[in-house]
Amino acid sequence: MEVINLGAAIVSLNMPDRWGDFQDVVLGLESPVAYLNNPNYFGAVIGRVANRISQAQFKLGATAYPLVVNAAPNHLHGGPGGFHQRCWSVCQESWQSPPNRLQFGYISEDGEEGYPGKLKVGVSYELTDDNAVLIDYCAVSDQPTVVNLTQHSCFNLSGHAGGEIDNHFLKVHADQYLPLAENQIPSGAIDSLDSTPMDFRDYRRLGNILLAEHRQLELGLGLDQYYVLAGGEEDLNLAAELREETSGRSLAVYTDQPGLQVYTGNHIAPGTRGKSNVKYGPRHGICLETQHYPDAPNQPNFPSIMLLPGQRYQSRTKFQFGTFD
Repeated sequence: MEVINLGAAIVSLNMPDRWGDFQDVVLGLESPVAYLNNPNYFGAVIGRVANRISQAQFKLGATAYPLVVNAAPNHLHGGPGGFHQRCWSVCQESWQSPPNRLQFGYISEDGEEGYPGKLKVGVSYELTDDNAVLIDYCAVSDQPTVVNLTQHSCFNLSGHAGGEIDNHFLKVHADQYLPLAENQIPSGAIDSLDSTPMDFRDYRRLGNILLAEHRQLELGLGLDQYYVLAGGEEDLNLAAELREETSGRSLAVYTDQPGLQVYTGNHIAPGTRGKSNVKYGPRHGICLETQHYPDAPNQPNFPSIMLLPGQRYQSRTKFQFGTFD
C-alpha cells in the first residue's frame, strides 16, 4: 500500500488474484501533485462530515452554521476545502512505530468550511499479517461541533484499469436503507429493502442491478445508497462483501459504524486520467464508505454526530482482502 499526506490518501493497493498475480485495486491519480485536484475524492479521508448536509447548513442549539456549498444547494464531503484537500502531518518517526503502521494528524481550525470548533483529527493505517487494512480515526474538539469521518477508496478488484465493475458481486449486511429525496438528501424515512433492486442481502451482480429501473437508482445515477447495518455484538461487524469473478479477489468490510454508503462511481467523468494513463469513467470503481447517517445534523430521528468538548470521537474500519476459487 502507498499513502500520501495530501488528504491522507491511499494511492495504490496491490493484492494477488487467485493465481498469485498482483494488481493495484484502487483507482487513483498519476502523481501526488495530481491530488491537488481530486474531485472524485480517490483514496482520501473525508471530513469534517462525510456525505451531504442539506441546504449547506445546520444548527447546534439555537446557533445556525452556514457551510460552503459545493453540491448545490448542499454541502458535500466537508466542502471543497475538506480533509481530502488538506496536507496532513505524519505523527510518528519510523523508528517509533512498526513498519506496517502509519499515523497522520490534522488540525481543522474553528470556522474551516463553516464548521465550529478547533478539531484535532488523527487517522492511522495498518497492514496486518492476514492481508487486511485497519483504519483508525480519532478526533477531539474545543467547542461543540459535528464529526463523521470515512475513507473514500474506490475499488476495482479486477485492477484499477479493469473498466466497469459489472462483474463484481456485492453482499451488504443490511435489512434497511435511507431513501433519497431530491438532491440526494435522505427523506428522513428508514425503509425496508424488501422488493427493491438495492437489496444485497445475498450476493448480486452489480451489472444487473445497475440496469434496473428504480427511482432511487435514477436519483443517484446508479448506486449511491446508505445502508442501515444489521450490526451485532462484536466491536467490528461485517458490513459488506465484494467479489470479482474473473480474478477471484474478494474484499470484506468490517466497521463499528451504524451504516455504509455504497457508491458505484457514478460521477466519475468519462476520460478521467488515472494512474498509468488509464482512462476512468462512470462505474469503474465502487466505494464502501463506513459512516454515520447522512445529513444527521438536520434529521432529528437520525443518531447524532455531535462531538462535545471533553469527548473523543473514535471509529475503526477493516478492509479484509482475500481470494476464492
